[in-house]
Amino acid sequence: MFNTEQYKEVIPPALLDGLVAWGKKQHQVGGFLTSFLSNDLRETMMRADSHSKKALPHLVQFAYWELPSGCHGSAEKVETWSALIDELNSESEQDD
Repeated sequence: MFNTEQYKEVIPPALLDGLVAWGKKQHQVGGFLTSFLSNDLRETMMRADSHSKKALPHLVQFAYWELPSGCHGSAEKVETWSALIDELNSESEQDD
């Protein structure tokens, strides 16, 4: 599902790993990726460091081609996906 090979040279590892984990519903992402996934360009640019800004076109491609459509594109989608992650984490903590 997540073809990361072509992105390893152009997306910083922490961002790529974060997006994959987010797409797999494994954990939440930080402020930069949350704003990016929410399609909030102004906030994304305010939170971006120089490496993130350089990777932005590749992040867009990765999100479009590799991530489930339900986990990015609007604040509402991101909030819903985030709630699913919280629910899954809560269930796994109860199983422990």
